Formats: sequence, structure tokens, C-alpha cells
Amino acid sequence: MKKKVIIFTLIAIVIIGIIATVVVLNYKKENKENNLANDATPTSEVTISHSPTPISDVNKMTEQEKSIFNSNFDFYVGNNIEGNRVESLIQTILHSNEHSSIGKVDLIINGTKVIDSSNIKNTNSYSVSFEYNNNGLICKAIIEEN
Repeated sequence: MKKKVIIFTLIAIVIIGIIATVVVLNYKKENKENNLANDATPTSEVTISHSPTPISDVNKMTEQEKSIFNSNFDFYVGNNIEGNRVESLIQTILHSNEHSSIGKVDLIINGTKVIDSSNIKNTNSYSVSFEYNNNGLICKAIIEEN
């Protein structure tokens, strides 16, 4: 009698395990199909791609596109800008120069063209201004130590 109860219990556990596995696999399959049907990425990772405007199309840029490009830098304009904010501006410019085909921004610090923020001291304050090219895009960041 004990053997029959043990065998029956083991069979019940195996059947419950099989049913649970089928339910879970079916649920995963339905979610994957729903994600694909909704044109969603079936993984938790989302990829955002950005296609910058080719340089040859700069003349065709809308005022809004130019404004968006310039707004990456306009935030930093002014007098008595702290050194850490100036370093942030420089990092923003370097990133833009590396990844944007719209235009490049030259860095001029205390009258000298530079390629990094090594001349900036966090304890100092700076004046930041910009020059614009014929298309209305920022082409030069002028940073002067106060």
C-alpha cells in the first residue's frame, strides 16, 4: 500500500511539472509573438539610432534642426561660468565633433585652439561665447579665463 502511494505521488509530481513547463513555455511564446506583432524588440534592450544630417545637406537644414544643434552648446554661454561647467561644455563639443556630420566646433581657450579641457581649472571662472558660420551653426567656442 505504501508503495502505491509513493508511486502515485511521484507520478502526480511529474505530471504537475510537465504541465507547469508547458504553461510557462506557452506564455513565453505568446509574449514573444506579441512583441514581434507590435514591432517591439523581443529583448529588454532597446536600440535608438540617430542618423545625423550629412554635411552636404547643411544648407537644406531647417531652422529647427539648426536650433537643435546649437542648443547643445547655448546652455553654457555667459560670463563667470564655473570651470566644471566649462569642462562639461568641452566634453559636449568633443562628443559632437566625433559623432556629428552636421558641423565641427573649434575650441579656442585663452586665444589658443585646443583639443581638450586640460587648460581648464575647476576653481576658476570663464567667459564663454560662440561664433556662427554662414549657415547659422555654431562653429567656434571661445573660452576666456576671467
